[in-house]
Amino acid sequence: MMAPSKTIKHLIFVPLLLLLTGTGHAQSLNRQIKFINHLTNSGYYEESLAENLRTPRQGLSQPASDSLNYLAGWAAYYLKELATSTSYLTKVSPSSELYPKSHLFAAYNQIHLSHYQEGQSILSDFKPQNTPDQHFVHYLSSGVQLLQRDLAGFDSTLLQLPKDYFGFSKELANLQSIQTDLLARKDKSVWLSGLLSAILPGSGKIYAGKTGQGITTFLLTTGLALVTFENYHKNGIESASTLLFGSAFTVFYAGNIYGSMYSAKTANDDFYHLQNQKILFNLHIPLRNIFD
Repeated sequence: MMAPSKTIKHLIFVPLLLLLTGTGHAQSLNRQIKFINHLTNSGYYEESLAENLRTPRQGLSQPASDSLNYLAGWAAYYLKELATSTSYLTKVSPSSELYPKSHLFAAYNQIHLSHYQEGQSILSDFKPQNTPDQHFVHYLSSGVQLLQRDLAGFDSTLLQLPKDYFGFSKELANLQSIQTDLLARKDKSVWLSGLLSAILPGSGKIYAGKTGQGITTFLLTTGLALVTFENYHKNGIESASTLLFGSAFTVFYAGNIYGSMYSAKTANDDFYHLQNQKILFNLHIPLRNIFD
């Protein structure tokens, strides 16, 4: 039977050992988080993410878990691994001071990846901590509506946004300007471009905004047509030179029509791609200015 003095020592020693062990673990984890944060702030994003993922997640307190998820998401964001970044940032809990930044950037990540439904879902689930947070939810939603060409929806969301909010007043005005450009846009007709070039080689490319290419195409195609006609007039239709230049003319003429149709399509695609880039830029800048 254990002596009373030994029993008392045992009862005192074991809890004290557990306390010291727990305290040591907490201090070690705290140092690890500070080190990962230092790597991130120093621009060593790959090393930060690798060190983060090596840190055991079992039994972590909520603040420690939030810090690690935030740092992993932020490092992945800088590495342009936006899907990975989103997966970590959305794990940051509402009790953390990092919650607004984490979830708003997670939504932006999805918007940037053209995952508009996923981005809107994150915004819908987001729990704003204050009025500016709510403003940013509406602001990012308005950007998604422009990207999806929902101009009526953009107008509706615009009513919920303060136009003089310092966080994005300039960028909001830019988004409205983009909406104006989208409303005024008249797409180039692919078929009309082809028809114009069938009538007058190169004119379809000029219509599509490729003036230099249109003029070059006109000169080449017209030149081949004249050489072909001259050879036909002098040597006849069965002449080798007539067949050679006639074949070259046919290829250039057909290519001129196809090229003009492709130019019209490219002109439309380039316009909308540029607008999308401008929208994303104007969504991103306020987030960085306010939350970073």
